[in-house]
Amino acid sequence: MVMTVLEARVAPQNQQKLVDSYTSNIKKLDPGIVQTFLAAGTDDRTLWRILTVWEDRKALESMRNSGTPPRGVHQLITARCGRFCALHVSFPTVHGNGTP
Repeated sequence: MVMTVLEARVAPQNQQKLVDSYTSNIKKLDPGIVQTFLAAGTDDRTLWRILTVWEDRKALESMRNSGTPPRGVHQLITARCGRFCALHVSFPTVHGNGTP
């Protein structure tokens, strides 16, 4: 499995835009996405992350090569977050949520 993390600072007046955009976009997940989460910071209320778990690196690369910007990036732009960073991490084995 592969996890991508988009991280951005979102001004308080734009946070509901991010929540609304995220909520409407997760009703139907893109092919290859296993789970996705929107997480707000606890110490820093302006720090937000979109964490997405992909079936494998091939599914992630397929989305990246599709020519369509990732939905998470669009959601951060909609929330007018300004600058953000992205990273991805590969996991050979993942346990949790009923996964053996």
